Amino acid sequence: MADTPQQRLAETAEAWFLAQQMTLTDPAAADTYRATLDLTRLMLEGSLAEGLIGQDEFQHLTGMIEGLRNAPNSL
Repeated sequence: MADTPQQRLAETAEAWFLAQQMTLTDPAAADTYRATLDLTRLMLEGSLAEGLIGQDEFQHLTGMIEGLRNAPNSL
């Protein structure tokens, strides 16, 4: 596989899951993982709406979440 930042992020996420005796290659685990990240994004949207974080922070954090959300696709 190509050594890209996305691939390295996917491998880091998978290593964390393996340490928990889980894997992101399991469709049920991957679905739960993505749902949790979607909920985290919702929390950030609320923080942005309430003025607790700015647009720059929101863009940065949601970009990181999107990268993590796509990790199962890279394994």
